[in-house]
Amino acid sequence: VTLPRGFMPLMPGGLEEVAVGLDVHGKALILGRGKAGVIFRANIVEGKPVVWTKLAGRGEDIAVGSDGTMVRIYQGKPYIWGGRATAWDLLPDADLIKIAVGKDGQDLWAVTKEGVLVHLEDNQWVNKKDGQNKYVAAAFDGTVAYIDVNNNVFISYDSGATFNQIKNLKLDMLS
Repeated sequence: VTLPRGFMPLMPGGLEEVAVGLDVHGKALILGRGKAGVIFRANIVEGKPVVWTKLAGRGEDIAVGSDGTMVRIYQGKPYIWGGRATAWDLLPDADLIKIAVGKDGQDLWAVTKEGVLVHLEDNQWVNKKDGQNKYVAAAFDGTVAYIDVNNNVFISYDSGATFNQIKNLKLDMLS
């Protein structure tokens, strides 16, 4: 996804978090979380000005998938954008801090407040990796990565079946 230069300053008040994916037409879709958890969406169309739209609800973490799936966490609860103008649908209950969208809108990964890496399977969150984890990312090809509390990076190229630590890599910039 190629984004136009300077698109961020167009967001009033700045953003605390940004997630980038594609909409159903294959165009860049940006989900932004502003101050107080307010959520904004922008579709990027070459040659046109960026227009941010405020979405209903608030979020503490946000993610966008390569298919346009948008998810958020608010007060530990996960939600998915229901496709209606003002509705987020509650996903199976969990006490989450981070969320990611993988290869399709059904491939959701998260980290619980207890630091457990979980995956949404058959409408329930399944424990995939105990421990003190703090961040998760997922990609359209089934790649999943997580970072533990010691900033070690672990990656799976097989949709989370196995994870391997990336040796000599620590991401100290994440809190």
